[in-house]
Amino acid sequence: MHHTKDGKIFDPLSSRVEGKLNIKDYIDEWDVDEFIECDTFKAFDEAIISRLIENLMLDIGEFEQYRKIINSRKPTYWFERLKDEYDALYYAMEIIRMEKELNKTIKGQRAYDLLESYAKKYYLMDLFYRRFYTAFDRIEDKESFRQLSEKVENTYTHWYLNQLSVKWSEALQDELAGEWEIHGLSPQNSFYEEYIARYLRNGERVFVIVSDALRYEAAREFSDLLNTERKGATEISYLLGVIPSYTRLGMAAVLPHRKI
Repeated sequence: MHHTKDGKIFDPLSSRVEGKLNIKDYIDEWDVDEFIECDTFKAFDEAIISRLIENLMLDIGEFEQYRKIINSRKPTYWFERLKDEYDALYYAMEIIRMEKELNKTIKGQRAYDLLESYAKKYYLMDLFYRRFYTAFDRIEDKESFRQLSEKVENTYTHWYLNQLSVKWSEALQDELAGEWEIHGLSPQNSFYEEYIARYLRNGERVFVIVSDALRYEAAREFSDLLNTERKGATEISYLLGVIPSYTRLGMAAVLPHRKI
C-alpha cells in the first residue's frame, strides 16, 4: 500500500480483490463503527460517504459524530484519493449545521448588530458554500452528490440569503431617516483619513491594494492565512460602502478628497 515502487499496483489489485470477495455486500450489513478504521478497500470510504450523505438528507443532525468520522479517515490510505468527496461532504454538513444554529438567531437585530454578527459568524456560511462548490466541481462522479448539492443550494440561496436580506432590509427601513448612515459604523469615504493619513503625516510610506468586489469571507480567509503562515500580523475591519455601489464611485471614496 505505501511502498514507493510497488504501491502503484495496490489500487487495481485492491479493486480486484474487493470485487472477488463481494466486500460491498458485507459492508451493507455492518454499522460504520465496525469498519471505521479499515482502509484496505475503497469500498469502506465509499460506504462511509454514502451513509453520511443519507444522514444529512434525512436531517438526523449528529454533526459532531459526522465530523469525528471524517477526521478519523484523514490518516487512511484512500482519503487523499477521495479528498474532494470528503471536503464536499464536510462543508455541506457545516452549511446544514449552521442553518439549524442560525435559524434561532437571524431575527430582530439592529443594522449594526447584523453587521457585527455577519463579521463574527454569519460570513462562515458564505465560506462553507464556496468551499463546498470548489470540492463538488472537482468530483468526477457527481451523481451520488446531486441531491446533497440541491439541499445545499436550497439552504444557502432560498433560506440563508433570503433570511439575511429580509432582516437587513427591515433593519434599514426602521433606522434610516433619509441619510445613508449607520450609527457606530464609519463610512467608506473616511478610509483615507481614518487609515492612511496618519502614516503620511509621520513621513512613512503606505501601500494600498484595491481589489474590486472581494467578498468579506475571502478577505477574512486571506487575513487568517497571513496570520498563521507568514511572519506578521493582520487585522480586518469593514466600512459602510457608498451608494450607489459602483466601481468608479467606490474608488473615488477611498482616495483623499474634499468632496465627491
